[in-house]
Amino acid sequence: MYVRVREKRFLSGFRTSVSAATCLRNARSTLNVGVEEATMLGSLAS
Repeated sequence: MYVRVREKRFLSGFRTSVSAATCLRNARSTLNVGVEEATMLGSLAS
């Protein structure tokens, strides 16, 4: 029984870290797109 509780806690923590990593990855890709767009606009302006 005690092991089950620990397993559940570990799984929920694992799920939280996975969702956090996914959120980070999404933010990074959004940032990359923004940088690429800014670079493109900068080259068009110059």
